[in-house]
Formats: sequence, structure tokens, C-alpha cells
Amino acid sequence: NKNSRENRLTPWYCDWVTDVPSEVIYIRFKGENRYFTAAPGIDGGNYIVRHGCGWSSFMRKGEELETELTVFVPLEEPVKYPLLTISNTSASPLELELMYYVKIQEPQGVNKVICTKDDSSLLFNCFRLDAFGALTTFMGCSGGIEEFTCDNREFYPEMPSLTGKEGVPEEPCGVIKTRAFIDAGKSLQITFSLGQTFEDGLRDRLLSRAVMPDKILAELNSVQNYWSGIFDCIQVATPDEAFNI
Repeated sequence: NKNSRENRLTPWYCDWVTDVPSEVIYIRFKGENRYFTAAPGIDGGNYIVRHGCGWSSFMRKGEELETELTVFVPLEEPVKYPLLTISNTSASPLELELMYYVKIQEPQGVNKVICTKDDSSLLFNCFRLDAFGALTTFMGCSGGIEEFTCDNREFYPEMPSLTGKEGVPEEPCGVIKTRAFIDAGKSLQITFSLGQTFEDGLRDRLLSRAVMPDKILAELNSVQNYWSGIFDCIQVATPDEAFNI
């Protein structure tokens, strides 16, 4: 995003104990108040967390669902792709509501973030008077946007529907809701997007890629192969094998 200190997309204070997560994927059973999150930090569930070079993954096993969230950034492009795989391990089909929540950082000295929706994404502009002022932050979902809101004060995970609020909220955020139907024993892949660009054309290309699973997996493989090519050349031997790489 050009400068992760001066141009933050989401709030972050580097404290895992007290920070409230500013980016969450909620998975809710349709018609119920039961929900959990794709990564730890909200619901207190048990997760298997793995970090590789250029990617992180979060796995959760429940009685009816298994989820794996893999997050990565392409080598050359200003977007992050959270790739969510959901497996229905129950004996019955399940209908789910997926909500991608992002708390938008308000830049210092800027008291207005303008939030709008187009056909495939939510857009955020603050028109700062510096090098970052012409950038547009965007978020999207390969499953489409069925409901949304841009007002943090109007969102909580249990709410039955989103308000569709745009404009200039006092507490800007982005929430995208989509639905997923998964037959018993089947899996589904959903890709979310969070990025920032100067150009509308580039943004459209990055959002379009998210709806093509083969291209997302190919991009993830490119990231993994790039870093493996660098770090596989390094061999460290110590008296304690646990420290060897």
C-alpha cells in the first residue's frame, strides 16, 4: 500500500493482547445466532495457525464445518487475498452467511472517509493532500455482495441484515455479506480482496482474479515458490537440531 506506516488501511497498534481485530471473517449459520470466525481473536475457538514465507493459514475444526483461511499478498500487486475454504463434514446440507469486516483507518488530520459501492466492491476515499490522496481502498468478494454497510456503529455479527449505508460515516468500516450453500461432504472456496490502487483498471483486474480459483492458487504458488527459491539456499547447522533450518 506504498507506506504501511503513513498510509495504513486498517488500525494496528502492535499489541496482540489489547488490540481489537480490525479485519474479521465471520461465518454464521443461516437463520441462527451461531457464528464463529475464520481466524482466532473473537470467538475463543481452537485453531491451528501456520506461518510460511509470504503466507499464513488458520485452520479450525468444528462439529459440522472445517475451515482453512490462507492469507497472502501477490509479489507485485497492491492487494491482499484472504482465501477461505469451507468443508461441510456433517450429514446434511448447510446454508451459511459469510461476512467480511474491515475497520478502515482514518488518516491523521482527515476527518472524512467517503464510502461508496460499485458493482463488485466497496470503495473508500479520503482525498488527503499528500502522495496518498489519490489512492482508492477497495474490498470485494468472489461470491458477490448481497448486503453491505460502511458504518461501524451499525454492525454486529448477530444482526439479521445489513443496512446498505454509504456516504461519510462517523466510524467508517466495510462489511460485505455473501451466502454459501454447501452439500454434505462437499467443500467451497471463497476469495476476499483488500487492496488500494490509483487506477480503476488495475482494481478491476485484481477483483476479477478473485473469482477465478485457478488464478488465485497459481498466484499463491508463485509467492511460495519465490520465497522457497531464496530461503532454500540457506542451510544452518547447530549442535541442537531444533535450531537448524
